Amino acid sequence: MALATTLVTRPEVLVLDEPTSGLDPASGAALAARLTELSLAGTALLILTHDLTLARALPGDVAELRDRRLVPCEIESGQDTPDKSPSPSPASPVLVVRGLTVRAGRTALIEDLDLELAAGSLTTLTGVSGAGKTTLARALAGLTPPSAGTVEVDGVRLHRQARRRGHAQLRAFQYVHQDSRASFDEFRGVLDQVADTACLLRGAGRSASRLEASEVLRALGVDQSGHRPGQLSGGQLQRCAVARALLAHPRVLICDEVTSALDAANRARLREVLTAATKRHGTALLMISHDDAFAADRVLALTEGRLTEP
Repeated sequence: MALATTLVTRPEVLVLDEPTSGLDPASGAALAARLTELSLAGTALLILTHDLTLARALPGDVAELRDRRLVPCEIESGQDTPDKSPSPSPASPVLVVRGLTVRAGRTALIEDLDLELAAGSLTTLTGVSGAGKTTLARALAGLTPPSAGTVEVDGVRLHRQARRRGHAQLRAFQYVHQDSRASFDEFRGVLDQVADTACLLRGAGRSASRLEASEVLRALGVDQSGHRPGQLSGGQLQRCAVARALLAHPRVLICDEVTSALDAANRARLREVLTAATKRHGTALLMISHDDAFAADRVLALTEGRLTEP
């Protein structure tokens, strides 16, 4: 929609900042084709992206911003090869969902959905843009109360509304949603906001919480150094949001498009941290993503409000 609004002005120069962020592969391919048409028709394009698939698909030069300087960059097909090594065999179910239904008026966005996630497992959820993946995540997290169905973590039924869930239930179920910038208070330092999770949900002391937050952020490659959210990039804030959720030591963690603004190196770093967390705490991880860089135990697709295994 934003691109369409811009093209109405028939610009001679068009700057696009992460245009494929949050798009499924089919939509990304359609966008790449449209951008190629614009380029061939004479529009000068400057595209800022971590999406190597998009970079390979478009004509023109590719440069990398390194140490505040532009340097030529060769894009090879093997640079972003995902780790396909399988995760350990899943254990007993941590998350059990039965008959989950979400309606908007008379329309069923999610209908009679069942889902189980095992301790220490990594599941990827895919689907075209608008399929309802975020709606499902928000319903499980209690942010969009479902019309019907139950959600249980370790045999304990969670309340349908997050604000009615106690500290133990909030700690057990963590959700990192797409808009990481909107999830932070712009007037407070990022380190303190990440540390808040350990303080509020685990009862840890402030000093210990800040130390743990610093360690997780460092592992994710984020130098927060007392910065406020406005001083960090979108990719840095995505990793900060993941770190904040990890400090709960959750039993279930849902990450919604948390790699959309990350380059290959930082995606790999995030994968390592999340994989270690699932093993250390027996966390069941559900990754909502169009990115295949995570070696999942299981891949699910959401189509017309129902889950399938492609």
